[in-house]
Parts: sequence; structure tokens; C-alpha cells
Amino acid sequence: QVTIHVAKVQRNGAPNGAGVYLHEGRLKVGEVLWEDNYNTAGEQSDLEQEEDPSELTCTGSSCPAGSHGTCVSADFGTGCVSCELDMCEHCPPGSFLPFNHSTSADDCVPCALGDFSTSSGSPQCDGPCAAGSFV
Repeated sequence: QVTIHVAKVQRNGAPNGAGVYLHEGRLKVGEVLWEDNYNTAGEQSDLEQEEDPSELTCTGSSCPAGSHGTCVSADFGTGCVSCELDMCEHCPPGSFLPFNHSTSADDCVPCALGDFSTSSGSPQCDGPCAAGSFV
């Protein structure tokens, strides 16, 4: 298995899979910025693979719980994303994100009624609020 993580794959050109071409074997893709990779036909080509998509695993950003990456779809039909390297944004106060490798602000979850998070970047909400109090 080959792993590509915290890397830029950019400005490559080749007949097949200008960025990365997976002929056989297994490829694990972590936080990667895919940019300006084209095949010889002039089509954007960040990643191409042979027939079996089960050989490709994408893990998302390198961001810890409580924060998400700045990512967009990599558009090669695999569910992989293209992320700005080492660019993690915290979820806002009043929300949390309980898992690592998030790629979107949509993964931030509002705290339940009666629970709270007073700071940004919380992996979990605190609470419940004491009777008669509010945040």
C-alpha cells in the first residue's frame, strides 16, 4: 500500500492520470492539494485508476476533532477531496465536532438544548447547564 498525505500533487502532465495513476495495488490518500494536473488530451486529470475503486481509500484532512479542513471535491469520482495543507478551521462556540479528518464546516454539530461549548474548536459539548443558568 502506498500512502500520500500532507502533499501537493500539482502541475503534472501525462497520458494517463497526470497527477497519480493507480494501475494496481492499494493507495491511501490523506490530506492532499490536487492542482493543475492534466492528461495529454488537455483534460483535468488528478487521479486515475484501473477498474477496482475498492483499492483507493481517502481519509480527508489532517484536522483534529473540533476543527475541519478547507477542502473541495477532487472531482475524480472517488469521494476524495482536495484540501489546503495544514489549514484547519475551528467549529464556532455552541457547536462541536467529535471526529478527526473533517473536510467541511457542515460537520460541526450544534450543541443540544441544555448543553454548551463556550470556546471554538470543541470536540464535545459540556453540560448540562446548571439549573437557573444560561450561557
